[in-house]
Amino acid sequence: MATLLRVGPGAEERREALRAAFAAVEAEAGPRFEAGASVVDGVLVARLASPSPQRLREGLFAAWSALEGRDAPRVWS
Repeated sequence: MATLLRVGPGAEERREALRAAFAAVEAEAGPRFEAGASVVDGVLVARLASPSPQRLREGLFAAWSALEGRDAPRVWS
């Protein structure tokens, strides 16, 4: 399980990009992956869950790309 928080302007727009990224990971074949994103008082909150560490990692990479518009840092590889 993982929880991501993002504080700053544009939370609503980033939420939609994040949800789309999560949907793409969920659509891939493999172990179960579930994720969701909400905006609470201007804070973007995302929750990710999977019994597979690899699927959870894929979801985190997708989230990073959706939020930052670039690949995750190399130290995550």
